[in-house]
Amino acid sequence: MDSIIGSIIALASAVVGGTLTYLYERDKRKSEEKRWYANYFLNRKIKLIENLFVDLCDCHEKLLDYSVANLETLKDYEEKVGNYRDNFKRSYILASIYFTDDQKSILKKSLGSFRQASQAIWFNLPDSQLPKSLDKRSYDKEVFQVNLIKLHDTFDNSVDCLSSLLNPSFLREYEKSTFNDSPRSSGSESTESG
Repeated sequence: MDSIIGSIIALASAVVGGTLTYLYERDKRKSEEKRWYANYFLNRKIKLIENLFVDLCDCHEKLLDYSVANLETLKDYEEKVGNYRDNFKRSYILASIYFTDDQKSILKKSLGSFRQASQAIWFNLPDSQLPKSLDKRSYDKEVFQVNLIKLHDTFDNSVDCLSSLLNPSFLREYEKSTFNDSPRSSGSESTESG
């Protein structure tokens, strides 16, 4: 009788132990899957936002360059301005799925000012490069001028927006506490001041 009870207890222990091990491993596997997916999508998000930041800066720089230097051909315009504007637009579309409505609004303003600037540059191409049916006299003078104030303001706001995503305040605080409290940094400060 004791051997039967012992066997039942051993069997019950094995079943409970096996079940607990199974549940633990299942939960661990689910947690690892979630971590993998989160890591994958977080890396993708950061890469898209980094690309958008680079395209924002490149487009802004080209628009500034060619807002003062007239281009001579439509081909020059496409290569030196149009492609950069289009790259920024494409990067914005890809990254925008990760943005809040406020962030989208800020970046759309840059897209709008980039369009205005590239349109002004296009209108300043020689008449021979523009469609024959285009009558420049039918447009307001503002169309021919890059709105530099708007271009700079929307660019600065977009840089601030993207910087806060790529280098959030909690990360800056972590870096500050980690690197400023290290013995190495405090030792070098005392050496420099003393």
